[in-house]
Formats: sequence, C-alpha cells, structure tokens
Amino acid sequence: MAAKLRVLAALCALVAAVIVVWQTNPSGPVAGGSVELRSTAAPLPDVSTTIKWPVVATVDPDPFDPCRDISLDVVQRIGLAFTPPTPEEGLRCKYDAGNYQVTVESFVWRTYEETLPLDAVELDIDGHRAAQFWIMKPTDWNDRWWITCGIAFKTSYGVIQQVMFYSPIYAADDVDCLQTNLQRARELSPYYIY
Repeated sequence: MAAKLRVLAALCALVAAVIVVWQTNPSGPVAGGSVELRSTAAPLPDVSTTIKWPVVATVDPDPFDPCRDISLDVVQRIGLAFTPPTPEEGLRCKYDAGNYQVTVESFVWRTYEETLPLDAVELDIDGHRAAQFWIMKPTDWNDRWWITCGIAFKTSYGVIQQVMFYSPIYAADDVDCLQTNLQRARELSPYYIY
C-alpha cells in the first residue's frame, strides 16, 4: 500500500512539473519585429519626491522653529515658562504654564485647508487667517483625563498649529481651553514666522 502511494505521489509531482513548465514557456507565435524605446522628454504630471502628499512648495524645510525663534524672555513674560521650553519631534516646541501645556508646531507638508476639522471656526488673529477647534472635546466620558483644543494659522509655507491641553484631574484651577488658547495665540502670534 505504501509503495502504491509513493508511485501516485511521484506521478502527481511529475504532472505538476509538466504543467508549471508548460505555463512558464508557452509555445506560440513569437513577435519578429524589434522594439524601439523612445523618450518624449515630457515631465510626468504631479510627481513628488516625498511620501507626504500633496507637497506644499517651499524652499526652506525649517521655516519656523518655535523653540529657536521665540525668545525665552517672551515666553517668561506671558507665563509659559513654568519649565523651560522643550523641543519635541519635528518642529514642535512644548511650553508649560503649570496648570496647562501649550505646543506650537509648524508644518511644511500640510496645507491650512487640510488641517481644519469640519467644526473649526475661522477667525482673524492679529491680521492672520486662523481657525479654532476642539481636538478632544470635554464630554462625560473623556473629561477625566485630557481636554485639548487647537488653533491653526495659515502661512506661506503651510501651517502653524498651536495646541493647548490640560488634565482637569491635575490642574489646580479649571481652564477655559478655547479662551486661554486664543489669548496665548494673540500673545505669541507677533513672534510667529508666517
């Protein structure tokens, strides 16, 4: 019985090998003409050399770094230097006011329109187009941990995004996220590079 199974397995393997060879080398008419490769030298439309899409045309990949471009005197004067400003990933800088934190970040790969959520409210801050929005709205299920809101500024190179966040559990005083973030935006906006 075992010998018959071996013969059957060998026969199946032989049939499978014949089918594979036949599929990879089909016998049929072969084109006899030569192939000419020509170039039109026309550029391909909408080509990008980055994984971020769409690309905002810019020459400076580092147009504004908040930790570098906003002086410590300014940050101390408006009360955002409870701890020293901390550079984070990318062009983001974190400021600490004790009760809450503010991050300021510039994006060169994202447009203003792409940044805004559907419920954003557009406004003018010191003559600059901006929009205010909730990132994590204070609701019954999430207000125990973090409340987060943001402001996005339209710039020539992309977006400056200012985000304020705090924990109602650890904050000594309750903070009005939208109003406080708007106040900080008005104080910091003269130092932003648009």
